[in-house]
Amino acid sequence: SSDFLIFHNGTNTILHNDTGDLKIEQDKDGADIIFTADNGSGGLETYYTIDGSARRNTFLNNVLIQSNEHNSLNIVAADTVADNAFYAASIDLNCSGNDVLTSSRNKVGLYVDVDSSATGGDNVNQHRLTGVYSDVRATGDSDLVRGGYFFAQNNSNSGVVGSVYGIQASA
Repeated sequence: SSDFLIFHNGTNTILHNDTGDLKIEQDKDGADIIFTADNGSGGLETYYTIDGSARRNTFLNNVLIQSNEHNSLNIVAADTVADNAFYAASIDLNCSGNDVLTSSRNKVGLYVDVDSSATGGDNVNQHRLTGVYSDVRATGDSDLVRGGYFFAQNNSNSGVVGSVYGIQASA
C-alpha cells in the first residue's frame, strides 16, 4: 500500500500521504515537538517548538506570513470568565543595552505599514486606507470603555529627552 511513504528523491526527503490527515503526535509526558534546521552557518538552531505541557507554540527568530488572502492573520480569543483580566493579544518589547549609539534608533512595539496603489475608485466607491482601526463596543455594565489607550512616561535621570507623547497625530 502507498497510503504513506517516506522517501528520498536524491535531493529532498519527503513525507507523502495520500489518505486522511497527516497527524504528528507526541505522547510522552512533558516532552515537546521541536523543529530545528541549519542556521546558515553550519549549525542547527531551533525555530519552532510545540510545548504541550505549557500549551504554547514558540516561534524563535522571524516569522513571515505571506498571503494575498482576505484577513490573512486573525487572532480569535474568547474570554468566558468575567472575573479575570484578559488580553487577546500582547506584544512585550524589552530593550536594553548601553552601547554607544551612532545614530538615533527607533524601538517600536507595533509597526503598521499600509501602502496602496489600488485604482478604480470614483466619487462614490473609494479605496479607504486605515492604519489602525479600533472598534470597541459594550452592552454590559462596563464602567469604562476606551477605543484606545496611550501612555508615555520618561523616568530617565540622565541623557537627553527631547519629547514625550502619549499620542502624536497628524492629518
